[in-house]
Amino acid sequence: MRQHTPAAPRFRQPGGTGFAASCLGLILGIALQLQQRELDALLLYAVLTGAGLLVMLVSLRLSGKSSRWRTGLGFTASLLATALIGYGSTGWRATAYQTGALDPALEGRDIAVTGVVLAMPQRSDDALRFRFGVESARLGGEAVVLPRQIQLSWYAGFAAREANSAVSGGDPSDQVANPRMPQNIHPGERWQLTLRLKAPHGNSNPHGFDYELWLWEQGLQATGYVRAGAKDALPQRLSKSWRYPVERARHAA
Repeated sequence: MRQHTPAAPRFRQPGGTGFAASCLGLILGIALQLQQRELDALLLYAVLTGAGLLVMLVSLRLSGKSSRWRTGLGFTASLLATALIGYGSTGWRATAYQTGALDPALEGRDIAVTGVVLAMPQRSDDALRFRFGVESARLGGEAVVLPRQIQLSWYAGFAAREANSAVSGGDPSDQVANPRMPQNIHPGERWQLTLRLKAPHGNSNPHGFDYELWLWEQGLQATGYVRAGAKDALPQRLSKSWRYPVERARHAA
C-alpha cells in the first residue's frame, strides 16, 4: 500500500514585510527632513518623534492579534511610524546641534580661550592645524559661550616672522624658541590662546570636497586662527596630561 507523504510545511518569515516597511519609512522620513530650507521648532520634532513611537507600539500590539493587521494595515502603520521617527529625530538632532553654533556677534573678535588639544596636530610649511576643545572663553574680561569643539590654525605669518626676527636677531635657527611662532603642541595639553573665530564655511565647487559638511560630521562648529602678533597676548601652555592616549600615540608615531 502506497503511503502518502505530507508536503513539508512552508514557513513564512515573520515580520519580513514590517521590517521592509520600517526601513523604507525611516529613509523617507530622513530624506524629507533634509529637504527643509529652515528648521522648525524643537517641540514639533519632539511631538512627531513621540507620535511615531506611539504608532509603532500600537502596531506591534495589534500585529500579534490580527492576521489582517499583519498584511496591509501593518505595512502602512510601520511605514508611517518610522517615517515620523526619522523625520522628527533628524530635525531634533539638527536643532539641538544648532543651539551650540557660534554666536555671529563673536565672529572676527579677539577672544581669550582656554582649552585642550583634542587630536594630533597637522603641520605644514606655513601653519599648524589642530582640533581644540573649549573649556572657557572671555571677551573684554567677560565670559562668553563658544562651541565645544573648534578647528584652529596657527600661522607663521609675516607679523610673527618679523617678531621672531626681532627676538632672535635674525637667526633662523632660533625660530622655534619664539613663542609667537607655531609650537610643538601635543594632544592632551591645555593652552590659553587668543583666537579669532568664524562660522564653518566651505567651497561650493560642484562635486568637490564638502568641507563644511565634514566639519559638521566631526562636531566642529567654528573655525579660526591663533592671534600671535607682537600686540597680542603670548600663547601659554598651561599644563600637560596623558589624556587622549590614542591621539598621543599617533602623534608619537
